[in-house]
Parts: sequence; structure tokens; C-alpha cells
Amino acid sequence: MPKAIYEGIYREIRSRIINGTYAFQEMLPTEAELTAEFGCTRNTVRRVEIACPIRSPEIRRRLHEILDAMLADTVKARVLLPDGTYTKKPPAYEPVCAQVLLMKRAVEAAQQQSAAAPQEKRSLWEKLFHRKGR
Repeated sequence: MPKAIYEGIYREIRSRIINGTYAFQEMLPTEAELTAEFGCTRNTVRRVEIACPIRSPEIRRRLHEILDAMLADTVKARVLLPDGTYTKKPPAYEPVCAQVLLMKRAVEAAQQQSAAAPQEKRSLWEKLFHRKGR
């Protein structure tokens, strides 16, 4: 028996993913749909995310980098007001766009990786099937 409501919701969503109720890469129900279905508050539904621990230190570090970039965004970010409406985040001295920042980091990482381990030229077929040419 779950100790808290959010644990029960987490287990139900997890079982639906496993049994195929939610197909691969299908959007999960919205926060509003989950609150209506389970008869709980939005805060409880948000806690379900916490019930899915990330154990890999590398993945956890990368997620924190992404979340920090999203929180620093001043170009496209919105702030949720107490009445449930959204407003643009107040402008900063230097605008920060999370999409541009994350793309720049991805390009830099790819360049570092390709510079660190130069690949021998192989055909697409060889790359797909991990075979070296004869």
C-alpha cells in the first residue's frame, strides 16, 4: 500500500506505461486530466515526478544543467501568477534564451567529442551494422 497519494499515482502511471495503455513516445495526460482522474491537487500530481528518481550521477548532472538553463531563460519564459494566468518573465540586463544556450552547449559537446576521437571514414552501411570495410 502506498504511503502517500502521489506514490499510488506514480505506480498507476508506471503500470499503464508497462502494460501499453500509454504507447511509446505518446504524451501522458495533462496535469489537469490527472488531477481530475485521481481527485487530487495539482501539487500532488507534481510530486509524482519526484517519485521517479534519477540514479545516474551523469544524467542527474545533465538534467540540472538543462533545468538551470530553462530557469535562467528570460526570452521565452513565463511566470505563473496566483490567479492561474501566465505573464512574461521580467526582462534581464542580458536576455537569455534557453533554446540557444542548450543548442550551443550541444554543438560544443559534439565538437569536443569528434576532436577527441577522430573516426575513420566508413560507409553508412558499415556504421549502421558496425562492420569495417574490406
